[in-house]
Amino acid sequence: MADLLPSPRIRRHTWRSGATLTAGVLVAVALSCAGIREDEFDCESAVAHLSDCCPQFNAQLVDCTYQAPQACGSPVYPDLGVAQSNCIRSESCETLRSSGVCTRAQSLPLDGLTEDSGAPAPVVCP
Repeated sequence: MADLLPSPRIRRHTWRSGATLTAGVLVAVALSCAGIREDEFDCESAVAHLSDCCPQFNAQLVDCTYQAPQACGSPVYPDLGVAQSNCIRSESCETLRSSGVCTRAQSLPLDGLTEDSGAPAPVVCP
């Protein structure tokens, strides 16, 4: 009869998977209720990674907020767009330093020029 019960290892793994899924759902709901956009979240995550990896990087100079257009104006996007943010987050600290990403990131902010704005954006992460 003992052979029919799942091992404690399987039960523990199932619990962890369920907890991970629940945590993911809660984070997604919190973000959607808080009104944070995907590009803002990605930018903030990339800036945190740059702060951890690049000794001279000043995270306070990077604006990761989106501003909706006012009257006849254009929207203002985060200084790092989704593609650049994903690239930065996917690289190790050593790669960010050796490939020059840390050096290029020092020139942020990009004055709102991102791949989302329609204007050519300077490339921080190749």
